[in-house]
Amino acid sequence: MISFFVGLRPAAILIAVAVLHFNFRAHAALATCWHIPDNTIDLGFNMRNPETTIGASTAVKFYTGVWKYNGATQLCNQTGGILYFKTAAQSSWSSTNLGFYSNTSANQYWQTNLPGGTFSAGDTVQYFFLLTFDGFGGVTNTFLYGNNAGSSTTGSSNTAAASPFTFSVSNNVVGTPVLTVNNVNADYTTTHVFVNELNNDAVPITLLFTPNGGTVTNVEIFSNLNRRDRATLDANDDGIEDGIVQPDGNLILAGDDSSYYKAYAMTNLGGGNYSLTLNATKTGAYRLTARFKVVGSTNWNWYSSSGRRDHAIVVTPSKARDISMYELNALTIGAQGTTQNDRSTFTDLYNGPGSRSYDAVTNRFNL
Repeated sequence: MISFFVGLRPAAILIAVAVLHFNFRAHAALATCWHIPDNTIDLGFNMRNPETTIGASTAVKFYTGVWKYNGATQLCNQTGGILYFKTAAQSSWSSTNLGFYSNTSANQYWQTNLPGGTFSAGDTVQYFFLLTFDGFGGVTNTFLYGNNAGSSTTGSSNTAAASPFTFSVSNNVVGTPVLTVNNVNADYTTTHVFVNELNNDAVPITLLFTPNGGTVTNVEIFSNLNRRDRATLDANDDGIEDGIVQPDGNLILAGDDSSYYKAYAMTNLGGGNYSLTLNATKTGAYRLTARFKVVGSTNWNWYSSSGRRDHAIVVTPSKARDISMYELNALTIGAQGTTQNDRSTFTDLYNGPGSRSYDAVTNRFNL
């Protein structure tokens, strides 16, 4: 029995039911969610990957994020999602389902992919998302639409379809970028060189880069080589030393000398190949990668993406090669037997407090 309807006339009951229905609907809310192709902060790579260098044979992955937890409080529960897509020349939408990808302390990410061969060179691809929820926290199904720089939410599929995300399929995307350092593949490898800073040594590091990214407009090397003195700077005023959390490399222009990392323009050798030689002059452990832009986009495409990682350069003082290093085991060098109590210790090595007395046979070392 619904006791609060007792005594109401039929018309009043209808009004009360309508008010209750309105209040229930008023508590429903769209999710706080996003798909930003330019964004590399959330996942360490673009939320459309690759973002711009897409050819007819390129497989493309799409990622969405949702704010699921506010501290210990759960805000919503996503149950799935759909990617709707078509070319600008097509009238009807195709679709594929999203799958769970990962969680952080606050966010949850879902993803799907479209295999190579889905589109043809010259196509302009349009797409938007439907993220589904079970109503927890009053959050209802939410559509995502927008552009490379940002996304918006709506409860209307028509609104999302009218302003979808887009990207172009190039007819000259050949393959993956290739970067070599002194003729060694740069992907997660290390170059070791030795310098004497007092003699102003300069050891050349030869860099060759083939973007394989279509019609390229800018090609640069990005590194902190020789810039150890700037590791404690805070160029972007985030309160953290740049050697711990580096500023956004996308915002650092070639030739800018104010940051821990620096971008260097490469020389076009023709045939899609670029070169640069940097000299190692200061000892330290450094990182190096490359980047490029293509026609029609202002975004950088980074070599260190899609599973590829930075190259390491270790610059060591030359005198380190002249070191004579000896090794001994402190537990056995002065041992007096085979049991644990017979083992020697670090204290025994320098006749410290509680050490064994000197003995020409069993305890003859004194550092």
